[in-house]
Amino acid sequence: GRKISGTGGTEDGDVFLFQGTLLVDFDIETMLKALRIPIEKLKDKEVDSAKERVTCLKWELGYVPDIDELKIILKESFEKKFDIILEPGKLTEEEELLFKEKKNKFESPEIINKIKLPKDAQQMICSIYKADGGLIRISLVINLSYNRIQSIVITGDFFTYPQRAIFDLEAELKDIPADKKVIEKKIKDFFERNHPQIPGISSSDFVNAVNKALEKIDTARFRIPLGLADRIFTVNGSFAETIAKSPRHLLIPYCAKSLDCGWRYKRGCIKCGECSISEAYRLGRNQKMQITTILSFEDLMETLEKFRLKGVSSYIGCCCEAFYTKHLEDFERSGIPAILIDI
Repeated sequence: GRKISGTGGTEDGDVFLFQGTLLVDFDIETMLKALRIPIEKLKDKEVDSAKERVTCLKWELGYVPDIDELKIILKESFEKKFDIILEPGKLTEEEELLFKEKKNKFESPEIINKIKLPKDAQQMICSIYKADGGLIRISLVINLSYNRIQSIVITGDFFTYPQRAIFDLEAELKDIPADKKVIEKKIKDFFERNHPQIPGISSSDFVNAVNKALEKIDTARFRIPLGLADRIFTVNGSFAETIAKSPRHLLIPYCAKSLDCGWRYKRGCIKCGECSISEAYRLGRNQKMQITTILSFEDLMETLEKFRLKGVSSYIGCCCEAFYTKHLEDFERSGIPAILIDI
């Protein structure tokens, strides 16, 4: 289930043109950079997961084979497989002239620098979705200019049989329109064809996980750079749906205050400017929001229960990704739509 080569062929008149690549040795970090995937946004587990999706001759053999020996083996293998004899050949004079002409053209700085996507045209967005069988993490690269998913990595703490099923699902979702209906059909068709065994997780869970990532694109409508979207989590509703409810409550965790702050374990803030909480309080008060410092997990649960009993329509809060992941079900249990900002 791991990729080690890529091939392609086409017909031109009575000629069949075939080319291929074979991974002999490579560096996963360099590959991710070449694909314009910001490594700093990938967790170590996700980088390791990417390594599980590819391999190379060095990894399989334990050494880098001699290039001339490799050519001989490839030639003999093609001959045996297709029952043919491959003979060395040369380019014709016309082909040599055309090759030099094209080579000079495609080596020129004008061509090399010609295709350059705008900085925000291709972005990486991520999402976390909690299913009964475990956590699903989606990391996808989307081309905003064409609204297409360029590539996707699916990880999590769930079990899959066969293991390659997730890799095959990723391939199914590569280079497709970032359209919810297209994604749902692709995923459901894949499950119907392959019947992967993933305890506690259905095709609908993967559909919801991918769609949750795509929902982050909506934040751009609120003049929030998509690069910051991964620092925003939503609960019991999308970003747009929660904003539409005009949240009037802002929850600030005590741990966001400076360690030496005298107000760290107290409600309120004297707005000394020593940490970003001062700015959060200022912005919240400018919007006439009710601001509450959360002093513990138990305090958070009590606050959310009070919100529920009072019929609070929505709220905005702050928490780190680790806390959000651990207590996602607790947030969802309240039933109150919320926007949570990573700190």
